[in-house]
Amino acid sequence: MEGQKEKKMGQAIFMLSGCILVLVMLAMFYSLWDIINGRWSEKQQRKNEMEDQEDFDNS
Repeated sequence: MEGQKEKKMGQAIFMLSGCILVLVMLAMFYSLWDIINGRWSEKQQRKNEMEDQEDFDNS
């Protein structure tokens, strides 16, 4: 009986740590995604500003 209890406890801890690991990985993925998108939009913003300036200079 004691062995069964320990086995279930081990499985519960394993499941819990697995869930925590998945959540941490998701959090890292989303933060990296935000950083990548943020940098891209920053570059895009600068590009748009340059184009606007060129259009203004040409007119």
